[in-house]
Amino acid sequence: MNNTIIPKILVKYFNKLASLTANILTILAFVSALAFGTQALATSEWNVKKVQSKLYELGYDPGKLDGIWGKRTQSALTNFLKDKNLEFDGSLDKDDFVALGLANTSELKTKIKIVKNPQYEKYKNIIKTPITDFKVNNDFTLVKNVRKFKKHVSEVVPIQLGTVPGPRGFYNNYNGDKCVDDLSTMTTVSAIKNYQKGSLVWSNAVCRNIIAWDFSKNVRNNAFKHIILYWLENNILKNANKLKSKHADHRADMTYVIRATVSNVMGHYAVYHNLYNLSDEQHNAVDRMFTEFVTGYDYYSNISKRGPYFAKLCDVKNPKSWAKKLKGTNDHCGTAVANIAVGATYYGVEFGNQAVFDYGAQAIEIFLGMLTSDKVWASQIGRGTLGLSYADELPPLVDQLDLLFEMAFDFDFDEYRNVHGVTPGEVYEHFWTVANNPKLMVPYHNVNNDHGAKYKGEFLHLIENELPQSVWGAFSIRRYITTAPMLSKKYQPELSSKIKPDPDSYNFGMRVTGFSPRVLRQAIGMHE
Repeated sequence: MNNTIIPKILVKYFNKLASLTANILTILAFVSALAFGTQALATSEWNVKKVQSKLYELGYDPGKLDGIWGKRTQSALTNFLKDKNLEFDGSLDKDDFVALGLANTSELKTKIKIVKNPQYEKYKNIIKTPITDFKVNNDFTLVKNVRKFKKHVSEVVPIQLGTVPGPRGFYNNYNGDKCVDDLSTMTTVSAIKNYQKGSLVWSNAVCRNIIAWDFSKNVRNNAFKHIILYWLENNILKNANKLKSKHADHRADMTYVIRATVSNVMGHYAVYHNLYNLSDEQHNAVDRMFTEFVTGYDYYSNISKRGPYFAKLCDVKNPKSWAKKLKGTNDHCGTAVANIAVGATYYGVEFGNQAVFDYGAQAIEIFLGMLTSDKVWASQIGRGTLGLSYADELPPLVDQLDLLFEMAFDFDFDEYRNVHGVTPGEVYEHFWTVANNPKLMVPYHNVNNDHGAKYKGEFLHLIENELPQSVWGAFSIRRYITTAPMLSKKYQPELSSKIKPDPDSYNFGMRVTGFSPRVLRQAIGMHE
């Protein structure tokens, strides 16, 4: 055989093989997109490259033609559709391909099933607010003056926090340095000494608190950045539904821990991303990761396995009667909802990500639905002697959301009247009344409910004989005032003028949602 023929044959063979491989990869990319929600279709490299190339051809700059769904690509598509008197709804679908002249093919799917929130779906027509109709855009940013913001959080805040050890000192049975590993893998519990079964949820919350505190003391100690990059490199969130079964302690607890951790990290990144120093490529990858998580993570699949506390959904229609029957807690409308409400909405607004914002907006409507006509947060107030402790997650939550919605949508969140005729601001104001008259908690207390109550079945006896000291061990007036700087000035002006913040005032806001409302308001010039 002629020696010159062999290379030609090989070249022809490898060209065919390369073509076949490309086709297979294209199919696999599309199939991968089907595994997630509508937004996952948008972040499929196969679809995005088509969109980017067409936008570029039409004179709309999408940035690099790299198949990465980022801010510039979304902005280019939004502008293109606007010029055609159309509106981008936050998820790339067949309508957008039609508008671009690309939907000439049968392989495109219009809508792909998203994992739904049954707590929201059951009551959405009852708890509907304008919030789930809000549309985010690419023009908004929380931090207008980045230089001033960086100076405040890196120089002023550490002085305000002083030398106190914060949560590292309070939770002295934890190895804070190991918290980073635990939150990165979300399958280990190495930070707590003498770990006992059933401590996974609390251990996770403590670690998130410690990491947020360390960052506030020194912004160079950014463990959240390490966690995000670890998640990216190891596909942690992409495999989150499988990850739930890897913990030997309790699969349902793991389900809770994953979502709570992601919520805090999203919120922290939204506020402090200017200090993360991620490249555009890294940020776009982060954005895809969080989008795929909120559209594809099945939080509710294991609720029946978490015992009586989580077996049933919250009754948002009749929260008072529901709370009276509750034999513990139920974070379908409590802490877990608070985490998501802040983390997802802040992230969605800051980065123009509609899918993530909608995820948080649903959580907000659930939260609002649990504020009763008695002006209490039904999911938390009935938890015995610790009822006020859990319920005081509300001040920083409402303060943070009020700031975001005022800046982004000119919407007074604290004054929005819910389906039960009460506003978050009124609930905050009434909190002080309940603290001074714990008998107001009785209509929400089940005598068989000893969850989180250190005195167990003695709650009713204590409030009869030791008012109000019996519950003040779990209530801090300083925290009530200082973790909600806007709310306290507006609804408790006299107390606000007398009580000054201490390090715990900053710390508590961080524990609930990953960042302090007081620090954020000061850093962007919204509070003195």
